[in-house]
Amino acid sequence: MLDSVCRDEALEYGLASFYLGEDLFSVNIRLVREINPHLDITPARKAASFVSGLVNLRGQIVTVIDLGERLGLGQHEIGPESQLVILKTNAELAALDNCALASTEDKVGLLVDRISDVIMPNSEQLEPPPPNLEGSGSAFVTGVCKIESATMGILDVCRLLEYSATVAES
Repeated sequence: MLDSVCRDEALEYGLASFYLGEDLFSVNIRLVREINPHLDITPARKAASFVSGLVNLRGQIVTVIDLGERLGLGQHEIGPESQLVILKTNAELAALDNCALASTEDKVGLLVDRISDVIMPNSEQLEPPPPNLEGSGSAFVTGVCKIESATMGILDVCRLLEYSATVAES
């Protein structure tokens, strides 16, 4: 369910949207540190199947999550428009004024097929996820945003990354 914090943050700051295949998803723009085309990924041995590996961004090691694999949409094949959505850490979010969002303690990048736009939704466009939403990725969709050309899933990054850490430890 799209809680009031997520809803208020989306209405005030917007959503960063991106594609996984033909599916459109988004995260709150305040969660995004940067969009980066650096895809020189070093495989991580013994990592969960959805962890593509690690990248070194300006001396900082970032864990790369294949978001398509994580959401059950299939393993991501890196293409010419693929990008990393690098998320802010909890420490970076805590430094923002009046930010009630959470992410992770570690540096994480989400591997996506292509970047779309920053969407500034109005309250009528935001809804809870439909009750018939099925599939392994549905647990990570906290709401939907209806835009002109599509319905976009809004991802709960905290839940996605919390579950990732649990699975990776198993």
